[in-house]
Amino acid sequence: MKTKTDFITNSSSSSFIVAWDKVVESFEDVKKYIMYTEQARAVLEDIQTQEPLILKESYFEFDFEPVLGGVTDKLTEEIQSGHFEGDLGWDYADNLVKRGGMPIEEAYRIQDRERRKIAKELAVQFIKKNIGRVIYFFSYSDEGGAFWSDMEHGEIFRKLPHLQISHH
Repeated sequence: MKTKTDFITNSSSSSFIVAWDKVVESFEDVKKYIMYTEQARAVLEDIQTQEPLILKESYFEFDFEPVLGGVTDKLTEEIQSGHFEGDLGWDYADNLVKRGGMPIEEAYRIQDRERRKIAKELAVQFIKKNIGRVIYFFSYSDEGGAFWSDMEHGEIFRKLPHLQISHH
């Protein structure tokens, strides 16, 4: 029998939907909210690869449905891609099978539909609370070592409105 004596990891990743007060243009814009310099640099590097998603009030005055639909769908997909606040839990479909006697395929369809509904409600709430802000998306994994683990688990976006989606 072999015994593993070095570090063992069960890697994880999380994605973040973060609302900034304006389009991020400089390191100072990031450093205002991200305390540690290296983390701020990593966040700025990620921002520079993205097109900012601006939640303008005027979008909602003139053409509410198409814009809200597009933004809501984008956020809903990201939220639903992992585990999020208010998620149904790991055993929702299994409980439908055990309690309701339904086929597992039907239980998973119901679970997916309900998760999407919850994720969409969360997306709409986030959008409504952040009209006038700029949305950026981030994804960090702890498998790259301590720095990236801190990016994922260290609450680096605590000073900004954000959603964290766990992909454990």
